[in-house]
Amino acid sequence: MMRKPQHAYSFIEMLTVLVIIAIVASLSLPSFNEFWQRDHDAEIKLQVLNALQLAREAAQINSTSVAVCKSTDLIHCGGQWREGVLIFVNAAEDGVLNNKNQLIAAIAFPKATGQLLWRAFPFYRDYLLFSAIDTSNVNNGTFWYCRQQATTPRFAIIVNQSYRARVEYPDKNGVILDGRGKALVC
Repeated sequence: MMRKPQHAYSFIEMLTVLVIIAIVASLSLPSFNEFWQRDHDAEIKLQVLNALQLAREAAQINSTSVAVCKSTDLIHCGGQWREGVLIFVNAAEDGVLNNKNQLIAAIAFPKATGQLLWRAFPFYRDYLLFSAIDTSNVNNGTFWYCRQQATTPRFAIIVNQSYRARVEYPDKNGVILDGRGKALVC
């Protein structure tokens, strides 16, 4: 009886394949990390745009002023914009949530490693005010997002006085200008 020769891989061949796989994986890791960060940036941008749209629609539907403030605990105004926002009816137009019944939405943003910043004008306010009727007491402004240890923002959301939001990205020089033409920095 004749034996058939057995075909198998040697230990050296298996080790060579594993080394090649490890090299390819280590080369693709930075690309994967950049892909994940871009996806995360897009998620934050979408959450902010959705919150602004909700506040704008609530002001129009209810014919009252609606405020958007930053909130770390999603109960009180204060903290960091990157944590989340409260959207509430604000007839006094002072950006203060006095009654929990005024609350329209509490939105937690995805865990951000960077900073979400806000600059209001012509009035400096730590909140954004949407009014259904009078636009004399409103402010427009700019949100912008910076990754951790970055010097330039990844995107900016500019809100005009008619409460319309538009997204801006860095130009070829890596600069984003706000609605007044001032460069945004991290």
